[in-house]
Amino acid sequence: IKGMTSLFNVNFSIVSQVNPHLIPFFYNPTGVAGRPIRWPWRKYRGGFLVHLIEVWLKEDMIKNLTILQKTGLLFNVLGVDWSYVFTQQDHGEITIVPKAIFSDYAHILDNVTCAEDLRRKMRHSERNCWRNFAQIGHRTRLQRALRALGEAAVQASEGATLGVSEAVLRRCAAVNADPW
Repeated sequence: IKGMTSLFNVNFSIVSQVNPHLIPFFYNPTGVAGRPIRWPWRKYRGGFLVHLIEVWLKEDMIKNLTILQKTGLLFNVLGVDWSYVFTQQDHGEITIVPKAIFSDYAHILDNVTCAEDLRRKMRHSERNCWRNFAQIGHRTRLQRALRALGEAAVQASEGATLGVSEAVLRRCAAVNADPW
């Protein structure tokens, strides 16, 4: 993701993580967009000890794979270094992760044959996206307001008759009137 963001000059990334080997590692113990923790006195889903064990196991596995990868001790299976599968960066500022059930893993290489399975997968995907729409909308509005602010500052510095603060305020008011 770092390479893509620098290549395309992107500062905000939305990742749809559908790799079946990474989905179980997205536990989100402190809540996600659209699904916050319901009890304010609890900071983690499942309690602190479950969160501690999950983080410890995940980070220890990634650490061990990274050490083996950098020292060249991992053997290649079919000529491929499989450690990159688990050590890659797998999240962005917004990460959308589908809910996978056991039957999804059992039929991972099969085409979807049942219309009900396809409807279920589409419904879950839509719901996961809907949870993040507010955050995406806020980020888009912020980006547009900053762009308008920059344009107004450039126009004001090019010798416009208005003062800089008046031009900036008028331009920002015009942008805020448009919800998207």
